[in-house]
Amino acid sequence: MPRVPCRKFTLADIMVLVAASAAGLALARSVLETQNSPWYFAYPMGAGSPIVLGLTVGLLGIRLRKPRPAARRLFRQPGAAASLVALASVAVWSVFLGIRAGSGNPDRGLEGFSYVGASAGPAVLGAWILLGITQTGRREPGWLDRSGLALGCGWIVLMVVVLLR
Repeated sequence: MPRVPCRKFTLADIMVLVAASAAGLALARSVLETQNSPWYFAYPMGAGSPIVLGLTVGLLGIRLRKPRPAARRLFRQPGAAASLVALASVAVWSVFLGIRAGSGNPDRGLEGFSYVGASAGPAVLGAWILLGITQTGRREPGWLDRSGLALGCGWIVLMVVVLLR
């Protein structure tokens, strides 16, 4: 099988990542305002989850742009799989936080958002274990899959921080 050249890093990719980082930082600011924890727990959890979430959304959006492999091959790449399962986990978590915020004080929902890493980290870890066991995970050479791997590791680190609290 011939080796496919990796996609180049373009100005549009930079713009998407900057916008995703800005959205993550804005959400982190509002989450940090609701924290009652000591700073050494509040900053990694309260600021880490929204920033990694923003970058995950941005990177998955870049990953879905053409040229890209077929969806079947795309989500067998560890970086794309990490982004997809982390986003699905955060979506489920956000539904519960919305219900919690709707039952009273809206700050309760934002305060709980710092624990998103507790659900996305195991989801990423599970996806990688599944790709490893089935031996279907194929890394793509290039910056996109490596960036997804780095974000997946970020979700796992956030999981460890939440568990150590």
